[in-house]
Amino acid sequence: MNTRNARPRLHERLEAVRLDDVEPPAPPHVCEWPGCSAHGEFRAPRGRQQLRDFMLLCLDHVREYNSRWNFFDGMSDGEVEAHLRADSTWHRPSWPFASGIFDSENWRDPFDIFGETGRRGHHDDRRERDTASPDRQTGEMMQRLGLQPGFSSDELKSRYKAMAKASHPDLNPGDAKAGERLRAIIEAYDYLRERQSVG
Repeated sequence: MNTRNARPRLHERLEAVRLDDVEPPAPPHVCEWPGCSAHGEFRAPRGRQQLRDFMLLCLDHVREYNSRWNFFDGMSDGEVEAHLRADSTWHRPSWPFASGIFDSENWRDPFDIFGETGRRGHHDDRRERDTASPDRQTGEMMQRLGLQPGFSSDELKSRYKAMAKASHPDLNPGDAKAGERLRAIIEAYDYLRERQSVG
């Protein structure tokens, strides 16, 4: 027997699938509101602790449910604040960016791998240099303008104006270094003004 002739033709195969044979859609869900028998097609969480467990409600009852819904109901002010703070990081553990948890003071070297001073000494020296350089530079800039520590912004401004006027190349046509002095005065003024706004 020829297997080719035994196979049904395409139109015969298609006729075998009828719409009557397809499963009917699932029956509509009834609204889960007490005493309601309307069609429930809108999802609503069952409670604050069950946010992924939904009940199906009709349109009228889901509107009423949403108008009454308060996630923070029954929580104290401290609990609400803690939840909102944790919500900003998706309830994952976090710490401040500049918390210093990676500073060398927090490293323990029980086997003395780095030696007594090891990396710790090198790190501290660098930190001292970083903190010392701005103070040294501030002192140099104050010296350029002839200011004393604890100067006010008015003193800075008046001293800058007086020195800039005295060192301006247009007012000192024969002085070749007047332009360099003016640039140094402007640099000192900008630096000290920026330090005052930050500090």
